[in-house]
Amino acid sequence: MPEGVGAGVRLMTRMPSNVLGRAVAALAIAAALAAAACGGGGSSADSARNDACEAKTDIDAQVAKMQGLPASPASVGSAKSALEQIHSDLATIRESIPDVTGDLKDQLRAANSAFTSQVSQITQDVTSAQSATDAAGTISAAGEHLSAQYRQSFAAVKC
Repeated sequence: MPEGVGAGVRLMTRMPSNVLGRAVAALAIAAALAAAACGGGGSSADSARNDACEAKTDIDAQVAKMQGLPASPASVGSAKSALEQIHSDLATIRESIPDVTGDLKDQLRAANSAFTSQVSQITQDVTSAQSATDAAGTISAAGEHLSAQYRQSFAAVKC
């Protein structure tokens, strides 16, 4: 066996176990840091805040969609779809509130409560209309009303 090779083999077999343990620990720490850098280490408060703020942004888009619908029977399906999405977004906010921290928690709670009742009333008005023509008339007013209520309810929410 060449002189350098034997020495290397003997050195490897004589490596203390604590050095190997330190190397494994260093690799584990590096893996944990890499996972955290990729979003794996975010707090539940940060996640809840992001979910609630994304839902708020989507509500704004759905309200704008409702506001832009023409008062026609063809718009009824689009209005119902927008209202369903708003209900879903409000549920996301409601589910996120317990994990949100600071002033945003109170802002979201108040806004969600106020706006949920308005959306429920408008949804009932649109879905209980006797005909598509009646629903179309309701949609026009509903878009304007939702827009005003959204601005009023969510004005204080600072995402």
